[in-house]
Amino acid sequence: MRKALYGAALVALLGLNVWTGRGQETVVPSTAFTRGVLRAPDAATFRARSYGRYPLLSAEGGGTNFYAGPGGSASNNGLSTNTPWPIDYAVAHAGPSNTIWLLSGAYTTNIEMYVPSGTRGLTVRALTKWGPVFQNITNNNGVFTCDLGRDCSGFTIDGVAFSNCLELAVMFRDNSSSNMTMRNCWVQKTGMYGWVTNHSQSAMQTYPAFGVLVEDDLLESNGIWAPGYNHGIYGGGTNGVYRNNVCRYNGGYGININGHGENCPNNWIYNNLVYSNFASTSGQQVGVYNDSGSSHVSNYTNYLFGNTVISYGNYALRLGDGIFVLTNNILLSTNALGITRDYTNDIIYGSANLAQAQIQYGVGTIIMSPAGFVNSSKGQYWLLPNSPARNAALGTGCGPVDFFGVARSLVDDIGAFQYDPVYAGDARVLDPSPAGGADYWFR
Repeated sequence: MRKALYGAALVALLGLNVWTGRGQETVVPSTAFTRGVLRAPDAATFRARSYGRYPLLSAEGGGTNFYAGPGGSASNNGLSTNTPWPIDYAVAHAGPSNTIWLLSGAYTTNIEMYVPSGTRGLTVRALTKWGPVFQNITNNNGVFTCDLGRDCSGFTIDGVAFSNCLELAVMFRDNSSSNMTMRNCWVQKTGMYGWVTNHSQSAMQTYPAFGVLVEDDLLESNGIWAPGYNHGIYGGGTNGVYRNNVCRYNGGYGININGHGENCPNNWIYNNLVYSNFASTSGQQVGVYNDSGSSHVSNYTNYLFGNTVISYGNYALRLGDGIFVLTNNILLSTNALGITRDYTNDIIYGSANLAQAQIQYGVGTIIMSPAGFVNSSKGQYWLLPNSPARNAALGTGCGPVDFFGVARSLVDDIGAFQYDPVYAGDARVLDPSPAGGADYWFR
């Protein structure tokens, strides 16, 4: 049903011809995607690139390492994989600046894991990426919750999967907390099956919060989608970084930064693949705006760069209440509008953005048709060697890391992904997700 809504017009726009490599540059066989030896990541460079579906070689994280699992007991000491705690007990008792390692398995107990007040720097991390799966959790306040009035600064959740939970998988909602992180998680079908629908069924929420980091997450098919509510990322606050995520088939926006009356300046949104979300009849995929009806505040700036954003409706982006800088984005929709803005005095600066026609409001646009993706019908939005996105970027318009977490200071190509001959020959099916999830970060 959802994919049928994608529409023949958008399919034609994307150019679904699959490049075979014949008569063009040589590509590395698909066996290049076989994982090699997994190195133990360090605190500064921990990314999904070095963190696959195999146990880490050594523990990484702050303070004392505790362990939790589906068969854990509060009578255990929690200090080894053989003596794990239950997850709710671990969250309540691990203490600040420590790490809880989650064993693989199904976590189905109806628990509500409020991160305790004052638990600064607590990390909850999977031993195996997407090995621990929280499913069918029915509480009304989300699964992992940093709620109002709690100081959860520095809280990190990493490598965990969530499926068919009633409400938010992760909620960072305390405006006194800062530097909270959601990384390497897979969230799907929140609020989708068997639940009474409401407006708290996004994959995750970050408002109001300061300095959050949401990266390397697969967020798909969450929320009620008929009226266009609920999102992949439901964000807000100040100084947030939203990068390297894949957001698709969610009921509302893929990424929605909305302060609901509170200002949301200086958020960076980059290297994200966002497509086929269902926000209203216009099909906006990314929104950065304020729906409170407050007056326009022109001195607040947000940045969107290096994203690949594809809409089945009129608009790839909704912008409102501020200044917006758009650079090196692929912005496709089924007509030429591309962007909608809420206020006539919103200021939009742009350069080196690719679209099928000139984007509204004078944003610098390079016309492209077709897009030059490997095979969008399989979720492969890597660039073909002849894509018009290649060698067209504003070189300095990038973040400090690429989609795979590799440090960089310059880019050549427009969009979430730099051209790579290995990915030009990718034979995987990434859409729909296979049983183990679509691991776009697999290298």
